[in-house]
Amino acid sequence: MCTSILTAAGRDVQLKWHKLRRHTPDPAMQRVNLHAGLEAAAVMEVDLRLTRDGQFVCLHDEPLDGETTGVGPVSEQTANDLRSLRMRDPAGRATDERLLFFDEIVETTERLAAPGAEVQLDLKEPAEAMNDKLLEPLAGQLARSSGSFSLSGTDVATAVSGTDAADDVFVQRAAQRGE
Repeated sequence: MCTSILTAAGRDVQLKWHKLRRHTPDPAMQRVNLHAGLEAAAVMEVDLRLTRDGQFVCLHDEPLDGETTGVGPVSEQTANDLRSLRMRDPAGRATDERLLFFDEIVETTERLAAPGAEVQLDLKEPAEAMNDKLLEPLAGQLARSSGSFSLSGTDVATAVSGTDAADDVFVQRAAQRGE
C-alpha cells in the first residue's frame, strides 16, 4: 500500500519522490529512501548520468562538484573512479552515502518492491550521446527485471527512437503486460 497518496477532486494522486527525496531536506539519491519507497509502493525518480566507461550513475548534474565530493564532469570519470566518492547533503556537507548506480537500483527493486512501486529513470544525457552500445545494457537489465520502471528525460524520445535496444525492451515490456 502506498503511503504517498493525495486525494484531489475525489481522485487519488500518487506523489513522486523527486531525486529519491522523501522530504525536502533529505540528501538526494539515498539508499535508505530507495528501500523505504520500494517497500511503501511509492513512485520515485532517479536521474541517470553516463560515465566515461558507459555505466549509468544516479546524479542530477553533470559537474560532480555540487552533489558529490568529486570534481569535474561525470562523463570524464569511470564508474570505478566514482565509487570512492560520497554524496553531499543540501547544505553541501559530505555524507557517508556512496553514489548509487543503475544496476544496484534494478537489483534492489527486484528484491524489495511492493506491488505498485515504480522507479522513474530520468535520463539526463543528450540524444547525441545515446546509441545501441550504451542503451543495450540499460535495455537488457530492464527487460530482465520484474520491477516497474518508466523512462523520462528531455531528449529521451529522440535518444531512444530507432535504437534496436530500446525497441527490444519496449516490445518485451509491453508483452509482459499483455499489450
